[in-house]
Amino acid sequence: MSVTATDKAGRTASATFTWTVTTGQGGSPTLANPGNQTSSIGRPVTLPLRAAGGSAPYSFKASDLPAGLTVNAATGTVTGTPTTWGFRTSTLTVTDSAGRTASVSFTWNVYF
Repeated sequence: MSVTATDKAGRTASATFTWTVTTGQGGSPTLANPGNQTSSIGRPVTLPLRAAGGSAPYSFKASDLPAGLTVNAATGTVTGTPTTWGFRTSTLTVTDSAGRTASVSFTWNVYF
């Protein structure tokens, strides 16, 4: 691309340069809802989460998981062994490197 500027006195100057437009990652991340979960006390759980979009890397967090379960902040995998029975509404959140988030909520039932 070339640009020429002219001042009041009629003097001109020109410059040539390349202008590149990239789309980048853009947008917010999405987090696939794993659907309602059913587990049993004393039985190990492994639940990988799937995030897409936004700008990697991602970090994950969870709230109100059944007792005994945790989420790996780097991989997004929920693991552990439930220790108490009950019904919960768990929320999982992914945050991309630009600080944008997405969350999903679902029911987690733990039986004897």
